[in-house]
Amino acid sequence: MWTGIRSVRAETWELINRALLATARDDEIEAGSKVRIDTTVTETHILEPSDSQVLYDGVRVLSWLLARGRKKLGPDAFPSTTTAGRRSGRSGRFPRRG
Repeated sequence: MWTGIRSVRAETWELINRALLATARDDEIEAGSKVRIDTTVTETHILEPSDSQVLYDGVRVLSWLLARGRKKLGPDAFPSTTTAGRRSGRSGRFPRRG
């Protein structure tokens, strides 16, 4: 597979990338303002992330995605469970067990 990818000319990759970006812009998926490039993996001494870092990153990304979805689809697209709990009077209570 690597030899197949290497045989594609730079001009061809440029045309492919421009076509993908044009489609993504039309579908409002990507603005094309940032560039991310995959590179060859090299060994290095990097600390593994802690559980709290992974959790924080997950919450941050999900919050960003929900905000983006609300912006596109309206504020009622993803109702806040906190707000719904306050409205029903369940805020801060745990469900009762059997």
